[in-house]
Amino acid sequence: MDKRIHGIRQITQNPYLNYYELETEDRKGNRHAYYMASRASRKEDLLACREGGEEKPDGVAIYCLYGEARDRVVLVRQFRYPLGGWIYEFPAGLVEPGEEITECAARELREETGLTLTPVPADPMMRRPFFTTAGMTDESCAMVFGTASGKVDLGGLEDTESLQVILADRREALRILREERVAVQCAYMLMHFIEDREDPFAFLRPAGEQDETAESNSEEETFALGKRLGEEARPGQVIALTGDLGVGKTVFTKGFAEGLGITEDVTSPTFTILQEYTDGRIPLYHFDVYRIGDPEEMDEIGFDEYAGGDGVCLIEWADLIGPLLPADTLRVEIEKDPAKGFSYRRITVKRAQGGAAL
Repeated sequence: MDKRIHGIRQITQNPYLNYYELETEDRKGNRHAYYMASRASRKEDLLACREGGEEKPDGVAIYCLYGEARDRVVLVRQFRYPLGGWIYEFPAGLVEPGEEITECAARELREETGLTLTPVPADPMMRRPFFTTAGMTDESCAMVFGTASGKVDLGGLEDTESLQVILADRREALRILREERVAVQCAYMLMHFIEDREDPFAFLRPAGEQDETAESNSEEETFALGKRLGEEARPGQVIALTGDLGVGKTVFTKGFAEGLGITEDVTSPTFTILQEYTDGRIPLYHFDVYRIGDPEEMDEIGFDEYAGGDGVCLIEWADLIGPLLPADTLRVEIEKDPAKGFSYRRITVKRAQGGAAL
């Protein structure tokens, strides 16, 4: 216990939240009573009494997006007694002893909304427990990020919970920020949601893993960029390759294959959808889905078994099967710019978590 705290008295004995009186000393040596709330059921468990040790979250909040386009955010509008009214928040709950935060988030989302959570990767920094209102409580809360699916169902609510589920698009999120009561962490995340239209989880990338853009003025340069990405590819990676006809996707793929150490001749698998190359350091599963009629046809090929397997999946025209792509897909876009010349290409890598660099 810090020398500025001379004693602690527990005032209440409740299951989920308790009130404590601390005898404190200010910077001039004067003694004061200081009052705080805590999830701790006994004073020995207060952070003020503990020196070092792992900080575990008391609760978890869930930032998840809904819909194939990930263009709606899941909110709850909940009645809170201290406010005497309603406030917009994220689905959230208390972490049970021994429970991992992702498990807690999935459980709480299902109980509060009926929806199913699919977590997305995040820098460990983003999953740390952070403190809520340090002047009033030692409570900390972690956040889990993901997508939600299914239909809203309030059948799992406890009798003490009064809430509505809101699947807010960006216009509604902006209205909520301007006009409604909003919890502070929810408010800041809604600002992210409103701004990050193309990649609403971009802020989750580890530092230094930002989108990159390279320029190519020849097939040789496009090949070389593909080769560099292939040299850094890892098992289980999925790479979505997009661009117009004749933009150089197959050239890029050939370079990628060489970067994997593949010596076989790489051709476009347009008429077979899939070509497998297994003589490199890891297998390459080369998909071309240009002629696919329905994304469900990928199930017949066994796409799920290839994605996340022992090799790397590289998919040309990947935007045609967008809903099937894993959340951590690395996206490579190749674009022409006639104003810069016939051979000019702009190649953009939109990072997945832990993705390789160009």
